[in-house]
Amino acid sequence: MEKIPFLIEILPYVLKFRKTTFVIKLGGDSAKDCKKLEVLAKDMTLLHNLGVNIVVVHGGSSQANELLKELGHPTKKVN
Repeated sequence: MEKIPFLIEILPYVLKFRKTTFVIKLGGDSAKDCKKLEVLAKDMTLLHNLGVNIVVVHGGSSQANELLKELGHPTKKVN
């Protein structure tokens, strides 16, 4: 029964964010780390089970930059 205080503490947040959408940007470097991905997957599963919609956007700039360099295309970053 020691989990009851924790559940009472998080209840306002569950109610506030239920039926909302979280956008999570997954950077390319994070995508290379299996342990980080596993932790993120568990967190997203929990949020989904609490009623939060999840959208994952892949950043991937490091991989995109590598590919463009290999293909001989220059990159230009603005802001």
